[in-house]
Amino acid sequence: MRHGAPRSDRAPERTPAPARPPRRLLAAALLLLAAGCYHKNDYLPTAPASASAITLASADGTLSIAADGLSRLTLVAKISADADADKRMVTFTTSTGSLIGAAGSGLTLDVAADSTGRAVVALQSSTKVETAIVTANVKAAPSLAAQLQVSFTAPGPDELLRFVAAPATAPADGATVTLFTVAVSPAVTTGTVAFSSSTGGAFAPSPAPIGIDHTATAGLTSPKTLGAATVVATLPNGFSRQTQITFVPALPDAITLAVDKASVPASGTIHVTAHLTRLVGLVTANTTVRFSAKDAANGAVGTFINQTVVQPAASGTESTATADFLPGATAVPGPVTITVGTDPPSVVGTTTVTVTSS
Repeated sequence: MRHGAPRSDRAPERTPAPARPPRRLLAAALLLLAAGCYHKNDYLPTAPASASAITLASADGTLSIAADGLSRLTLVAKISADADADKRMVTFTTSTGSLIGAAGSGLTLDVAADSTGRAVVALQSSTKVETAIVTANVKAAPSLAAQLQVSFTAPGPDELLRFVAAPATAPADGATVTLFTVAVSPAVTTGTVAFSSSTGGAFAPSPAPIGIDHTATAGLTSPKTLGAATVVATLPNGFSRQTQITFVPALPDAITLAVDKASVPASGTIHVTAHLTRLVGLVTANTTVRFSAKDAANGAVGTFINQTVVQPAASGTESTATADFLPGATAVPGPVTITVGTDPPSVVGTTTVTVTSS
């Protein structure tokens, strides 16, 4: 017989478990709890909790443009296409340069996103080598923002503007038009090029428009004087390139001679006038003229005195030079051919006179 606590023949008492609610009541409670915590905006891409609520990038992936004050880079901000109507306005800001859009331009610009959620703006560079920090944020929720850095790099002199047609010389005839053409960077989408000359000669058109082929052309009217000139092409932002042109003697296209008498004794004198003309403009003043004479045997005869250089006429397109021809005592009676040319040479003019025996 074992000693110990007396054994009880009754089972221990149990605490009743709490009654479970019916399954339908539990499901309904859970639905009510979820409805109380749900907010539509928490699940939109424009909600603060979303890291991709707004993105900002350049349209072509480029992150640098020339610091020329004209180059532009297209920037695209992207929000959800399903964003609420009051959250579709995007505010762009830049630390430098200028933002260009349909609404205007400036350091800050509001752009409405389209049906796909895209808001597009152009960033125009400054003329300094620097970095622009561009920010795009949802205007109704400024904390939803994206940022991008764009470098404004030093442009090469030929990258933005260069001469592609620039004649080195032109005749100093007061009328010839010499065409100068510059190629402009495709980044310069609109505008004109101003051409000027150190001689003060007139360019036309002035300024010259930039065409769809990214070139601009203007014509310089030659002066009437010899010498070199500097031609300068300038963009609206002040960036310019230059080239040189030299105005050389404008020589005649034709020379005709006139004499004051058709015959002269060996001891006499004939006054010779050379008329020099050009198809365009005038023969350059002070151009040297060479007079010579030969007899029937092709021998040189006589002398020329009182020779003048080319003098432009008071009006018209004709210039003249004069000299007096003296046959001399050794001249053989008969025909003498007088020839006039220029130095430098171009065309010549001739006439025939007769030397008589008395």
